[in-house]
Order: sequence, then C-alpha cells, then structure tokens
Amino acid sequence: MKAIAALAFALAGLCLGAPALYETSLASPQAVGNWCKAPLGEGSCQHTRNCKGISYPTGLCPKDATDVQCCVDIKCSVGSSDGFCRSKKNDGCGGGNFHTGLCPRDSDIQCCIQDPIKTLLPRASQCTLDEYDQLMYWTDMDSFQAARNAQDPGCFDWFSDDCSGKGGFDTPETPTPGADFAPSCRRHDFGYHNAQLMDIFTEAEKERIDDNFKNDMDNVCDELGLMKRLACKAAAKIYHKAVEEFGGEDDVD
Repeated sequence: MKAIAALAFALAGLCLGAPALYETSLASPQAVGNWCKAPLGEGSCQHTRNCKGISYPTGLCPKDATDVQCCVDIKCSVGSSDGFCRSKKNDGCGGGNFHTGLCPRDSDIQCCIQDPIKTLLPRASQCTLDEYDQLMYWTDMDSFQAARNAQDPGCFDWFSDDCSGKGGFDTPETPTPGADFAPSCRRHDFGYHNAQLMDIFTEAEKERIDDNFKNDMDNVCDELGLMKRLACKAAAKIYHKAVEEFGGEDDVD
C-alpha cells in the first residue's frame, strides 16, 4: 500500500479524531501481518515460508505459531537486479546467489539476488485464476482474513505491509474512530502481488483491484453512525484516489 501516502496529508482535514499509531510490545498479541521490531529494523510477523527478507526466531511474535516470526525486508540491488538481505548461514537464497557488502552490520546477512524464472513462475503456476478471483472479489472479508491467517492456499503471496506509505510514513489504518481499513489494505496488496505473479496485472485488472479496495472500505464505513460514516467515506475516497494514481504504476503490463 505504498501509494496511499502520496495523498495521505489530506486526511488531516477530514479525520481529526484519528488515533495515534500504536506501539507494539513483546507482551502484546502479534497477528500475522502485524508490526514487529528486530535488531536490523522494523518488520511484520509472517510465516517463515513467506518472508522475503530476514526471519528472527527470537520471540518477537510471541502469540503466534512457531513458524511465524518477525520478518524484516531490507531491499538491495546488484546492477539492475533487485533482491533482499538474507541469512547466508541459514542458506536463505535458494535459487539465487549471495553478494557481499550490500547489507547492514551483520556479516552473515548478505544480498540475495534470485532468478525470477526459477522463483516466481513455478509459484504462480500452482495457483488458479478461479482461486484468485474467488479470494479477491467474491469472498467476504472475514473469510478472506481467515484464509490469509492460515496462509491457505500456500501458493499465493500473502504478504502485506497493511496501509503503510512511502518513505517510512504510516498512513492511518483507522482514519476515523471505528473504521479499520487494514483488512481492506491487505486484500488490495493480495491483488497487486498475485496479479503480478500470475502475469495478469493489466490496466483493467489494476482498476478492478482498486475498485474492489474502495468497495471493501465502503463496507467498513457502512457499519458506522451517520457522522462517522461520512468522514469514513471521505477518507476512503482519498485512499482510493491514491492507489488509482500511484499504486503499482511501474508494474502494469
């Protein structure tokens, strides 16, 4: 959801009641996708099989299953190829090669550049368009969230940074009291990520994903009283406009 931050400043005039972003401690329950902090930076609690970066098995996601760990994605690049900093000791670059001197501090953490033909296409080929359509457009939000928490089907990319923005700016996930847009942001991320993996991320599909994002947010707003509902829908329009204008603009076929 990186694009949302491009227009998020407008929320100040619409959502004066928005609460401050919370800080998570080790004593708090950590759901899959929630914020966590590790020695090399901030990340999110993810199933280890879905972590593109560094997984920390040190109790940073204490309320989750043992295969859910704090995942920190630190991007790196070699020439025109992009990758992630990963652990060489743990053989964290299957299907790719490590490159030294491109990642911070820990000598075990090196830049992993993977071959997209070996890593992305086999994964995408295991998922069907019917499964994608069902989860993206026809499944109610509670059922989508249940599938996401279970990471099922496992062939999909379930990673999401929720409603975070570019440059470390965090767009409010609750822009007005009672309106939680985080699940809507997660499904929007699901659409972008998997449409790209399945090579169907066209202008038409992007528009369909963005419009579904707006519908999901409007459904949240419809549960509120009149005044909160008006503020909520105003915020939803801003979030939708942001992804329309800036979301995935470099990845559309």
